[in-house]
Amino acid sequence: MTKSDLLVGPEGCYRSFLEALWELISAGCCDAPAEVISAAAACCVESAAQVLAGDSHLIVQARSGAIFVNSVRIRPAVASFAACTELAERMEAAGMAELLCMPTPDIEEWSKLARAWRQAGCARAIEAALAQDADRRIHCGASEALASR
Repeated sequence: MTKSDLLVGPEGCYRSFLEALWELISAGCCDAPAEVISAAAACCVESAAQVLAGDSHLIVQARSGAIFVNSVRIRPAVASFAACTELAERMEAAGMAELLCMPTPDIEEWSKLARAWRQAGCARAIEAALAQDADRRIHCGASEALASR
């Protein structure tokens, strides 16, 4: 078994999901056209479904510049380095301790996340925007530093 074989397991699925999530957040934050956001959301649906096939939930956490998915620290590969590091920075800047996904968010929910991130910019406001949907499957938690403000 080679080192690259080891990266194909759960961490490889987690890394693929983070790349899709970063594309979605980037599209939302740069005010991309709706069809671009929908395409990025469709990629999130597909990659989250792969992760959620083996897990009951998906928790993305940013801590000290590192990204964790379901408590696994993600070692960015060359192709995913920017996505992992920039997603960690964006989450920390928003005061977001974690992003929780329950099975299985659809394109509209992922699109709402992208739009809320662009408009709100901080974890509490993003959570409030997502809370408008009673059946939502995406939640975000504010970091303790933000909650104490």
